[in-house]
Formats: sequence, structure tokens, C-alpha cells
Amino acid sequence: MSDPLEALAVRVDASPFFLGRVLLAYADSESLDEAGLARALGCAPRVLALLRLCRAPREAAPELGQDLDEIGDRFGVDADRLLSVVRRGQALLRLQAVAPAAHGFLMAARDAEPPREDRP
Repeated sequence: MSDPLEALAVRVDASPFFLGRVLLAYADSESLDEAGLARALGCAPRVLALLRLCRAPREAAPELGQDLDEIGDRFGVDADRLLSVVRRGQALLRLQAVAPAAHGFLMAARDAEPPREDRP
């Protein structure tokens, strides 16, 4: 990793102060690597590093929308796409905070076989 911005973004991903933590929660939930997350946001990988270094948006409306509009305008990212990713990431982080064991449960639920339709 020779890009200093990318290295810094990786170092701060665990901090709740930075947007990177929220984006990482979303990416983990979708099994996305960095390129996949950049595609989900509709941005270049270089822009993704800059997004991750932004201050995390406030969670309450209308501040959340205002913060994401500013971030989207600054980095040329569609604010609606960013909003969708951020809301999901925030929800996942809240869920993990109140029920740390739920993450494994939710993953297991995805692996279950669907019910058979021929049963009454």
C-alpha cells in the first residue's frame, strides 16, 4: 500500500469519528472489497479513500441529508446512493452495538435453506 491517503484511511476505519467505519460496515454486510464498495457508491477507488476520511455524518434528519449532500458535492458522489449506503451502515453498527452476537445469527439465517413449497 504505497498511497499515504489509503494507508491513513485504513488506520482510521475503526474510529466512529470517520465515515470509513460506516462504509466498512456496509461493505462487510455485502461482502464487498474496496473496488466493490467504490462501484456501489459510483466513485473511483481514489475517491473512496477520501470519503473514508470524511467526518461521519450526523445521524438525525435533516442533518444527515445535509452532511451527505455536502460530501457528495465535494467528491462528485451521488448523494442518494451515499445516503442508502450510510443508512444501512449506521443501522448495522447500531445493531452490533446492542446485540454483538446478532451478527453471527443474521449470517446463519441467510445460510438456511428456503422452506419447501410442497409442505402444507
